[in-house]
Amino acid sequence: MRKGGVVFLKIIKMTLNGMALNNKTKTIIIAICLLFGLTGCDKNTNFKGSIEEIVQHEEEVTEKISEDTEPEMVEKMEEEKSISKKDQQEEIKEDLIDYSKYLKRIWIPEEGENFSDYRYSFVFTKIDKGAIEGRLATDTNVSEYYFSTSSYEKKAIVFSGTVYYGLAKCSFSNENNGEGSITFQFYESDRIEAKLDYFTDVEGETDKDTEKSYLFRPYTISDFDSVDELNINYNENTTFSTNLNQWGEIKFVSGTNDFAHPYPVVFLTNEKDEIFFQFNGLVNGFDVIEINIEDLNEDGLKDITIILGVPEYPEAERLTGVFYQAEDGRFYMDESREKRWEVEN
Repeated sequence: MRKGGVVFLKIIKMTLNGMALNNKTKTIIIAICLLFGLTGCDKNTNFKGSIEEIVQHEEEVTEKISEDTEPEMVEKMEEEKSISKKDQQEEIKEDLIDYSKYLKRIWIPEEGENFSDYRYSFVFTKIDKGAIEGRLATDTNVSEYYFSTSSYEKKAIVFSGTVYYGLAKCSFSNENNGEGSITFQFYESDRIEAKLDYFTDVEGETDKDTEKSYLFRPYTISDFDSVDELNINYNENTTFSTNLNQWGEIKFVSGTNDFAHPYPVVFLTNEKDEIFFQFNGLVNGFDVIEINIEDLNEDGLKDITIILGVPEYPEAERLTGVFYQAEDGRFYMDESREKRWEVEN
């Protein structure tokens, strides 16, 4: 049989293998195709014989083709199957990474790595479908920017990028902070390794910590206590849990520290006392008397009213401050008002 006939027979067989037919039916069809193929393809060849002879001839040729080609085909199929299985496993691995636990928390350097002065801190505001966004603070805690819209936008570095299998590559560029890129590696043990790949400020100076890696962990109430060896006297009357828009189930924790000039503190935390949000701009010398939650500007988001006073002197004046909730969940005071805190007698 000529080479062209062998190729023709191979094609017919591969086609039939993909059809739901039994072996006997396939053999007969191949034999008939072979009969017509041989008659049309080679006019100088006089091939005669019964169906049985043709079938026998087909089986001999098929066996020869199978011996020569099937091992390669099987090997190729196994290789493709292995690649497909690997792709599926990688997709499953990506789906198993729970990025939600990294959101909203404030991340500070691990103890011993510029921990006391919070050289860097950051929050992730969005991680969805491979996209990631957040805010980075330098030389202070990122929570210091929360209560002021202007300082938040000017000083907090807004970064964005992509995340893939626990590795995020982000960049930033703006007139207030310069430009740079950051790499984040997410670990299962509530740790994130961050590397400032490059950072050039608005004057063109390169940051001293460029290409250095830091290990970060969640910012907790105990961290706040440890700064300057403060201790917070918590107020049970203004410490409670509630559901707060995109924050979900959250806990309000408030109290007063025992510093030389006591000042009140209010946090949003989870059940582990990890700080998600810290209300700033409260007035020294007062305690938190009351916290009210209500949508005051009718934008569909719950706002927070904090009332400060002196428990030992109920007749003394009280201060009322309103923190409006922004679309990204943070709270800010109305900077257009002459006085952020209203005096109540």
